[in-house]
Amino acid sequence: MKTSPRAGLILAAGLALTTGCGVDVVRSLLSVRHEHVGSPRLREFASMDAVHRDSLGLAPLPTAGGVKIERRFGRDAEHAGYDAVLAFVAPPGKTVEFVRVGGRYAWSGESERHYGPKTFATPDGWQHEQIAILYHLHATATAPPGLKILYWGTDTALTRRELDLTLADVRPVLRQWDSLRAAHEADD
Repeated sequence: MKTSPRAGLILAAGLALTTGCGVDVVRSLLSVRHEHVGSPRLREFASMDAVHRDSLGLAPLPTAGGVKIERRFGRDAEHAGYDAVLAFVAPPGKTVEFVRVGGRYAWSGESERHYGPKTFATPDGWQHEQIAILYHLHATATAPPGLKILYWGTDTALTRRELDLTLADVRPVLRQWDSLRAAHEADD
């Protein structure tokens, strides 16, 4: 049986209410909007434009493509550690988190995933190797404060340093992946 996105949201809202997740989760589920980069609806998140991403090890914000806006409310926001998140579609996979301060959205953190050319077997099937770079001003439900770099894959130079990867470790790898991607796109 195929359902519409709206029907899926209604079903999720009903499930959230009947399982005790509450009204805050339902409000969060119903708040999701899909926009394009450059939409006037992103103006309230302008604090993200003042972030010096390169010094934090983060890639620039995408200048084209789609973006999903998701707001969190009440206990749902407290549990998540943020009040709103933007999920950009364009590579790298990037999410930007915000907290409400004085009625405005203030940038509180960001995470991004870079996908490499190699694949490896997991219990869920084959996946591309990945480097995740996270930077948060304060702890969230999924990330510690400060810079955290994670790697999933088979590159022994990165897996042996798994607990303490640095930007110096991953920047050469990311440049190599970008070069391989550009060469592949040029061949197409």
